[in-house]
Amino acid sequence: MGKPMNTFVIVLLAILVVTAVGTSLVMTGVVQMTAIGDDDVVDVPVGVTGESAIVSFTGYDEAGTKTQVAGTLYVNRKDADGLFTVSKESATAMSSSASTDVDGLLVGESIQAIAFDSTYYGVLRELEVINKRPSESLTEYKIASTGSLTIYAEDEDGTSGTSDTRGNLTLAGDSTGSVDSMNLKNDDNDKVFNVKGICFDVVTATNISDITMSSKWTDATTPKRLKSTCDYFFELSSAEMIFDFDTFKSDSIEITSDADNPSETITGYFVDYTYFQSEDLTIQEGYERDNSANTDVGCSDKVFYIGVQ
Repeated sequence: MGKPMNTFVIVLLAILVVTAVGTSLVMTGVVQMTAIGDDDVVDVPVGVTGESAIVSFTGYDEAGTKTQVAGTLYVNRKDADGLFTVSKESATAMSSSASTDVDGLLVGESIQAIAFDSTYYGVLRELEVINKRPSESLTEYKIASTGSLTIYAEDEDGTSGTSDTRGNLTLAGDSTGSVDSMNLKNDDNDKVFNVKGICFDVVTATNISDITMSSKWTDATTPKRLKSTCDYFFELSSAEMIFDFDTFKSDSIEITSDADNPSETITGYFVDYTYFQSEDLTIQEGYERDNSANTDVGCSDKVFYIGVQ
């Protein structure tokens, strides 16, 4: 009988040795994947739990291109208490055309892996090393440039759109008014901004007695790097990723004055939130590094202004 054209039959030939160890089972052997009519045989080493393993990592940009990209790889292992505090791979440069191998791991162990740097946001993965030579992919999102983020206001003068970049509000003494929304538009193609915080700075001799936000925002501790800059800090319950050409709406910002026509400018900032490597080498998430300088992470803060008259 002739071999059918363009037909491939996958035959799995597995030799497995299963051994009872107490109440646990371990498995060893090699799974062979053979295409009938092809001389190539691919051996996938299964391995015994606890045997050495090499994991191959590749990063993919999910912001727009969906292609393999470079990045910076971090891999953490568990300590004796089961916490991911042991750094196995720290700030390892990845390739945009080949996988990056991490050796010295063990079949069956759980690890944390992520790829991020000043160019890419990362997505933290917790995964199990399933055999002696697994391949894993890591999601990355290219970070937008601050200069490509556009601010426009929805306020009392009824003007909206990209030409109205400053919120405006007129207040009588001991009264409260609101800017309907400060909107953040991402004009950076195939890049994202991961917003979570918003803060406001009032002048030293201010007549503003209070600033509150709509219900989707909660009062939060001001990041250390912003304590000398911001008087009010609010955050979302979870970060929202603004993709290219999408717009994020802050919703209502209520401002209270204790004087007629205070004539001052409030400075505001949209603040992004992302992963970073802590000083103890664990992977953390926040607005800033936990080093002595409280270095900003991710994208620079995007400034805007609200004029109060």
